[in-house]
Amino acid sequence: MSLLRRWFGDDHNLKAVNLETAPRFTIDLSGSKLTFPRPKQTLLMPGEFQRSAFDIYTEELEEWNTKRAFSKRIHVNGWDFWGKQAEAPGYVKIDIALTKPCLLTSEKSLFNQKHLLEWVMEEVETGWWARQNKKKAMMEDWDPEKHRLYQYPQSEKEVHFYQPLSGYYFDVLEPGDNGFQAIETYYWIPIDNNYALRVLFFSKAVGNYIFSSEHNLAEASANFIKDFMSKVTLELSDKAKAQKQAAENPLPLKHD
Repeated sequence: MSLLRRWFGDDHNLKAVNLETAPRFTIDLSGSKLTFPRPKQTLLMPGEFQRSAFDIYTEELEEWNTKRAFSKRIHVNGWDFWGKQAEAPGYVKIDIALTKPCLLTSEKSLFNQKHLLEWVMEEVETGWWARQNKKKAMMEDWDPEKHRLYQYPQSEKEVHFYQPLSGYYFDVLEPGDNGFQAIETYYWIPIDNNYALRVLFFSKAVGNYIFSSEHNLAEASANFIKDFMSKVTLELSDKAKAQKQAAENPLPLKHD
């Protein structure tokens, strides 16, 4: 860490990498082009080979979320937030996965906002956070006054539509004993009738809580995520465009 950052940094104005000057990376997903910033990784974590093309229809996907969907990680990266301290008070990590829900019927499409929201709400209600809360609440020594539960959307009103990519997003707060230590921000973006991208941002405080009077990590990570997503583009393949148009403008039912 440079002396300038140490002396002039501000823990209430934490900074990560510069997204404006970061190179862009494009992944071809069976003709659909996903493009996003790829700054140099600054977070100390295992590296992963990054591919630039996936055939979504032939990729081997792994079972995920109690066999309700299949998924494959397609991109990871991570960045520290810096202020005046010698150590970073926290970081944000991105994890993008190709997913295929296995409960969709042939009459439904992820390009249909209603169908996509139904799927997202099922994910919200059956996610690992909900299962962990259930386990905690069943423990004999669990005390609601002392032990926090995960916080996640309790209704559709707490899940937000992201117009630029026709997707939805929501937050999950991960608790510690006396406060919240991390925020997971999930974006679900349709790329085919039966496939979606799960873009996960994991914002984590190091040696502290993410909501703290000592820093603005929660605000800084939220602003970073918003800025990152504003620079993400998705150019659908001709096949996906046709599916999207059909899902958004279904043919009227015929009457005898």
